[in-house]
Amino acid sequence: MFDFTDHSHRRYNPLSNSWVLVSPHRAKRPWLGQKEDVPKDDRPEYDPKCYLCPRNQRATGPVNPDYQTTFVFPNDYSAVKLDQPDYHSEEKDNDDSLESRLFHTQGVKGQCFVICFSPKHNLTLPQMDIEAIEKVVNIWQQLYVDLQKDSSKPFKYVQIFENKGSAMGCSNPHPHGQAWCLDTVPTEVDHELLNMSNYRKTHNSHLLGDYVQLELQKRERIVVENDSFIAVVPYWAVWPFETMIVSKEHLTSIKKFNTKQKKDLADII
Repeated sequence: MFDFTDHSHRRYNPLSNSWVLVSPHRAKRPWLGQKEDVPKDDRPEYDPKCYLCPRNQRATGPVNPDYQTTFVFPNDYSAVKLDQPDYHSEEKDNDDSLESRLFHTQGVKGQCFVICFSPKHNLTLPQMDIEAIEKVVNIWQQLYVDLQKDSSKPFKYVQIFENKGSAMGCSNPHPHGQAWCLDTVPTEVDHELLNMSNYRKTHNSHLLGDYVQLELQKRERIVVENDSFIAVVPYWAVWPFETMIVSKEHLTSIKKFNTKQKKDLADII
């Protein structure tokens, strides 16, 4: 009999319309590779050398205010720029050169923000109390709403995220996240939106809504849940500790979150 915990197989990811190879039996192999020690976290509550702590001067010159809660400012080293010229390709009509076939370029404009979760240098987001995390969620929502209202900027997508830990490329251990506002929709997100649209056309229902319903029925991969959200290891997970937070109610954006849902998001984080 086929054993999902011992036999190789692949699982379908309907969001990306792709397959993930699963090899559960390989978890039994002996391991003589890298073993990481748990680093000792002895960061102070305030670090005078940290560019993100209150009252400190940042690398580009501005001085942070003596903030007591979540603090947002434009990223001094933004990944994308708003004030830059448009890019115009030099391709010519009927050009069938290898370069015109294979080397495609598009300019990208946008704006990036740094979101300091807390003035305390020695915290991480899950160590903060729910009330403090709720203030972070409120800032995420307000930033989204403000950017949507600003018709002078060409934004089509806002990515709110956190790189946590030096291994993930985080340049500063102070608890913070980022928001990237772009004039284009990233490829992976674009594919997911397309696949959700195709799912609705085929099944006349919402892909993630159906997925939440199925996981709530099976209760095999749910890590934690509350009234508004579930945190679940996706059926198509790529990484051993991969989780996804999904709302139980169909919400089109963070703009739609009410007070209860924002508190529940803070709680499940």
